[in-house]
Amino acid sequence: MVAPVRRAAAGASPSTRMSGAAVAVKVFENDPAMKVTVAGRSLSIEGVASNRGSGPSVVRFTVAGHDIDLDLKRGTTPEQVLAHLAQHLPAGYAIDGGVTSFRVVRTTASGPRDAVAEIDAIFSAATEPGSPGKRRVTVGELRKAIDAGLESGGRLSLAERQALARNWAGLFDGTTIAATPAAQRAYAALQAVYALPVIAAD
Repeated sequence: MVAPVRRAAAGASPSTRMSGAAVAVKVFENDPAMKVTVAGRSLSIEGVASNRGSGPSVVRFTVAGHDIDLDLKRGTTPEQVLAHLAQHLPAGYAIDGGVTSFRVVRTTASGPRDAVAEIDAIFSAATEPGSPGKRRVTVGELRKAIDAGLESGGRLSLAERQALARNWAGLFDGTTIAATPAAQRAYAALQAVYALPVIAAD
């Protein structure tokens, strides 16, 4: 089910109102029938994907250092692409507009930054079919999760360490772990460096 696109709303409460400050977005796309246009900090998506190029069709948006990838199937619409982007934006960002003209803006929140929620969101996005590791956490995504915790104060809190360990344990299904071999090695090293707790998988 495609998630609804988040838009700025007039008269929104201070805790959810968007600041209106658009951020730069980098785009890569290679489908011969779908075009993502970037004009300054405004974007638009046109055409229905055909997936008939020389290789698999993909689109990648880079927002605040986070790559958001989607494999384009034949028949993928601009609305589906925008909904995927909205669903996988880093915490604190949202979509303002529609497929013919939209921006990615920073939201203004009344409360403190929630690093645990950001860690949860990074792991969740990493296990989606369109993620860089194809449902497996990569070293880059693991690093983003660690950096999300380190962003405030340069050290991981107990809650952040528990969130990392909990999400990592959740990748294990009893026989395999949804992480690349390189990410598994990296996590073992990071576990020692940051004293991440050991949590048994459910």
